[in-house]
Amino acid sequence: GLARSRFAYDTSLGAASYLIIDDFTRRWIAENEQERHLAAVAMHTWTVVYHRGEYTVYARPARRAR
Repeated sequence: GLARSRFAYDTSLGAASYLIIDDFTRRWIAENEQERHLAAVAMHTWTVVYHRGEYTVYARPARRAR
């Protein structure tokens, strides 16, 4: 629900290279359906590149060259 003009760069999942999930994020997505859906897409299709304690980092699969 935050205005896109608030950010200096594109914060959409489609523009992201990484997604970092921590305990706060887990609580947030548990209560917000749209964010839960976006996180689920990444968590099921992206690769875990780091995990320690509460932090899990997912990396977007390589984009195909056109």
